[in-house]
Amino acid sequence: MTENVAEALSPEQATNLVKILDLQARWENLCASPEQRPDLRTDLRARQKAHDQFQDAWDHYSKKYRTKLFPETTQSVPDRLAVWCKLLRAVFRRATVGDPTHVMAKVYQMADRIADKNEAEPVPRGATEDLAAAVRELDEVIAWCAALPVKADAA
Repeated sequence: MTENVAEALSPEQATNLVKILDLQARWENLCASPEQRPDLRTDLRARQKAHDQFQDAWDHYSKKYRTKLFPETTQSVPDRLAVWCKLLRAVFRRATVGDPTHVMAKVYQMADRIADKNEAEPVPRGATEDLAAAVRELDEVIAWCAALPVKADAA
């Protein structure tokens, strides 16, 4: 999915996509930090349930809208994170309601990995309690990515 495609989504489709993005991010966030949960069986069940919820919602969405386009990030480098954030920003702007909490946690986790890799200050965190706040935070992440120096070995 591109930013232009996201900007053309109907409000209903964007709202449904926000839900799916949040379910996916919730599942991925659970998988990203299993060491924080000492009970392996409970952890595995939680991850499986989160994955099933995401997959069911995605299957319903892709059938309803006859699309396989999905805003996924592919690399943990600043320019790719910025592209993904621009796409998320477009979806969030078109949606009428939604909870961006898990998506923004995923954005911040990726930004933290990039900051560590580039020996940079982490992106500042702000409120992400609703879509409008998340859009403002995505603007901050996009600007942060653009301000990172390009490392010679990354070229």
